[in-house]
Amino acid sequence: AMRASLVCPRTGRTVCTIDSGGRVVIGRQPQFDIRDAACSRQQARLDLQQTDSGSSGDSDSLTVTCVGAGRLYVNSNSDDKGGDQRQLLTMGESARLANGDALILGNDCLLKVLLAPEDSEPVVKKRRLEQLNAGEGAQQDSDENPSQVDLQLNLMRQAAARFSSQSDCAASASQLEASNSASQSNPSDSPSQLKPTPTGWRDFGAVLVYTTPGCLPSRKIAGFDMDGTLITTQSGRVFAKDLADWKVIYPQMPGRLKSLVAEGYKVALFSNQKGVEVGKVRVEDLKVKIERVSARLGAPMQVFLSVRGQRYRKPCTGMWHLLERDEFNAGLRPDPAESFYVGDAAGRPAETGKGRTGRKADFSCSDRLFALNCRMSAFHTPEEFFLDHRPVPLAQCRMPEFDPTVLLNAKNAHADCSPTDELRQFLLDDSSSSKSAALLVLLVGYPASGKSTLCAQISRLLAGQGAAGPAVCVVNRDRLGTWQKCVQSAETALKSASGRAIVLVDNTSVDQESRQRYIECARRCKAGAACLVMQCSLAQCLHNERYRRIVEEEAVDNPADGPPSKKRREPVSEMVFNQMRAKFVEPSLSEGFDRILKVPFVPSFQVDEHRRLYCQYLMEK
Repeated sequence: AMRASLVCPRTGRTVCTIDSGGRVVIGRQPQFDIRDAACSRQQARLDLQQTDSGSSGDSDSLTVTCVGAGRLYVNSNSDDKGGDQRQLLTMGESARLANGDALILGNDCLLKVLLAPEDSEPVVKKRRLEQLNAGEGAQQDSDENPSQVDLQLNLMRQAAARFSSQSDCAASASQLEASNSASQSNPSDSPSQLKPTPTGWRDFGAVLVYTTPGCLPSRKIAGFDMDGTLITTQSGRVFAKDLADWKVIYPQMPGRLKSLVAEGYKVALFSNQKGVEVGKVRVEDLKVKIERVSARLGAPMQVFLSVRGQRYRKPCTGMWHLLERDEFNAGLRPDPAESFYVGDAAGRPAETGKGRTGRKADFSCSDRLFALNCRMSAFHTPEEFFLDHRPVPLAQCRMPEFDPTVLLNAKNAHADCSPTDELRQFLLDDSSSSKSAALLVLLVGYPASGKSTLCAQISRLLAGQGAAGPAVCVVNRDRLGTWQKCVQSAETALKSASGRAIVLVDNTSVDQESRQRYIECARRCKAGAACLVMQCSLAQCLHNERYRRIVEEEAVDNPADGPPSKKRREPVSEMVFNQMRAKFVEPSLSEGFDRILKVPFVPSFQVDEHRRLYCQYLMEK
């Protein structure tokens, strides 16, 4: 009869033993010294049963069954399986264990399986492991079987070397050399000096990163979206109904990904997971799903999941910049010119009608824009990459109306955006029909069209004139709350002005009704009424709104510090923009204005990083 032992290779401690015919359930419990929260309290059931083959020892069979909701891996070390074979067991699944195999519970709790006859000593003392690692061990304890102890220690030492965090990513020297063939000229990039990528999960608050064993650093990145590109729902729904509602789209995908790794590419998945932010998906469930998907695809890979905020959500390049960090690519900077990206959000039109595929129009073009923002050499749809379909012409794809890339080399990108001479003359003109020294200036434009920035610039301009300049009052509904309070505040400022005064109304005022309130207010106070119309398209205003949300996130949050900690300005939804577009009426002198000036929107940036961000595609469609 046989006896099975589970031994921790790093400490040499025997976690438990199972005699022939016995059963043990292990998990996150003190007696097993397992504390990983990713492991259930009852995670794995082990059964050591005798078979009827007639022999007493080698006929015993050790089986492990997953009985918990946590993560459980079986790593087979059988030579006939071609080396290490890591298998993820889900609830109810079983696997047969052999001598030298390993169980991985949770994220990194490794237990080695040792099978020996019941009359041998199963316990391996920690002192013996330390002696062996130190090169000692010639002398054997008199109460131990020397040959059996040596066998157990060697197995444990091999397991510790194979599964330690520093060697999870170890692979053949030829594969590492192929993955970095483009950098042979740089001595610092030689395989001997590259640090392996740590495996497991990293949580940055806004981003989750998962690295599978065997994932090698490389300058060449094969980037993929996940949902709709590599996997889809089994149920046919747009969104998965539960944790198990997924399947690989094409059977050739695992083989194709493995061939990319053999060619020296690093496979990286970049996926938006907004379901976590809105509370529809639990982080724990998402992690389990990602591990199962990566195990099914079979190729070593790194997975980046944007779960919160805008900076790391495609098409923004936040996840790509994380990949560029030393800890995720061993100090190698990915080369976009040697990289490509595959995704289903490509802005393609619907394919309907006779002889067509019937495919619906893409919900956005975020994947295509992500590849453009990262300046990758190529972009493919899943059908183009895996099925060799003919690419859809870019002219037929729906791209964003506003193209921010034209500003990359614009001469005015760093121009002085202070008020122009024309605007100064407009504000200080004394030739208006109103003889009053007071002037009410109504700004008209969508949210994020530059109204508040212009008000601040005007205030600085007039403040620079000292006592000779007019007094300035800014009225803003975001601060006061209602239009009634805004009108009252403007009227009070106009009536209380002892000399020249300018009241700036910093509201959208897109319709005649809202503007008429202030025109009447100016007439009651015998003040002039002027209008500044912001020249900024709706598409660019949407881009500006996304840009300032990202900048505000960066100002209050560091992704390495965890979830957001400060209250931000309430974002303006696209629905609000569309409602304002429906109500917009171009201001005219017939409404009662003394004069109207159109002010072009000119972006300005305090740091070059913000300029580069603004010149990226930020909207998904």
